[in-house]
Amino acid sequence: MKTPKKRVPELRFKGFDGDWEQRKLGELGTLRRGKSKHRPRNDPKLFGGDYPFIQTGDVSSSGLYLHNFTQTLNDFGLAQSKLWNKGTLVITIAANVADSAILAIDAAFPDSVIGFTSETSSVEFAKFLLDELSDGLKRTAPTGSQANLNLEILSNTSEYVPAISEQRQIARLLIQFEKIIALHERKLELMKVLKKAYLQQLFPKNGDKTPHLRFAGFSDDWEQRKFKTLYNKVTEKNDLTISKNRVISVAQMKWGKVPQNSTNKYMRSYNVIRIGDIAFEGNRSKNFAFGRFVENTLGTGLVSHVFDVFRPTNNIDLDFWKYYIHDEEVMRNILRKSTQKSTMMTNLVSKDFMRQQISISEPKEQHEIGNFIKMLDKAIDLNECKVEQLILLKRTFLQKIFV
Repeated sequence: MKTPKKRVPELRFKGFDGDWEQRKLGELGTLRRGKSKHRPRNDPKLFGGDYPFIQTGDVSSSGLYLHNFTQTLNDFGLAQSKLWNKGTLVITIAANVADSAILAIDAAFPDSVIGFTSETSSVEFAKFLLDELSDGLKRTAPTGSQANLNLEILSNTSEYVPAISEQRQIARLLIQFEKIIALHERKLELMKVLKKAYLQQLFPKNGDKTPHLRFAGFSDDWEQRKFKTLYNKVTEKNDLTISKNRVISVAQMKWGKVPQNSTNKYMRSYNVIRIGDIAFEGNRSKNFAFGRFVENTLGTGLVSHVFDVFRPTNNIDLDFWKYYIHDEEVMRNILRKSTQKSTMMTNLVSKDFMRQQISISEPKEQHEIGNFIKMLDKAIDLNECKVEQLILLKRTFLQKIFV
């Protein structure tokens, strides 16, 4: 007769050796839906007071602990609801189903959110357990116009769990992971903000002859130059000596793909783009009112004929021009004068663009600025890698410390 397999995780804290017990989530604590009498969502009879009102979007955008909210209830609105205590685990059952967070504030919420409280289990452990089960719960949720996860499904969801003392030990470890990851994510965001601030100071704006921030040893005005003295429009077409796998996605400046059945005739329509060339990407957005230029930093490749490509007339500092030619404050007025609107995007009028002027510094200053921005990019990339590694490490622990 086979010995039953022990229900224990692969990785375990010292001092714990008993089997984990299969339990339903509804047995670990109390699950209750929020109140539904809060519509319409802008009704002044209900909203606009002092009491936080949590919605599914607030839960989905939160980390481990939920601090932020977008709406509040007044006294009358609260009378139609319930104020849940800080420490309640909130779980979304509509829209982005099975997202969860722990309330860091007293708050009310609608019937699209379930509250979980317990005196016999760790709420933090339940949160991490739900994170592990969320993909399966999302698949389980019935779908109509949108996915919904009902209270019965959630209550009957079962998993192997340890005694509360081991739950707390596991939760403490994972909370430390969350704190470390959050710390590095904040650091990463601060670095991105710092880089943006430097970019605003390192380039002259609004017709200024010099930037606000300069490296030591540089004091001369930047020189006004027409683009026709800096770039030539590319007329070089693909002669099929460049492989199809060298197609470049201009929007992301990454290697892209063409349809596998593309004919040689079609491929000959592609423009050749070499290192340092710039391509005009005409999609309008909140960040780029008239489209934008993107510099090729990858290498010799191909871009669709719909992209206008320009090649520098002299050697340029790639790291400087990568950001300078892409800067909305620098290029906005230039592109306003040299583009035409169409239905979905803007079209560049090359002859008008070549007549526009831009301020440029001497090559040595360009090099200093380019090197500095490159250094910032490397620091940001390193921190992004660290965040990714920490998230991967946390996932590995999750797989090993749950059954």
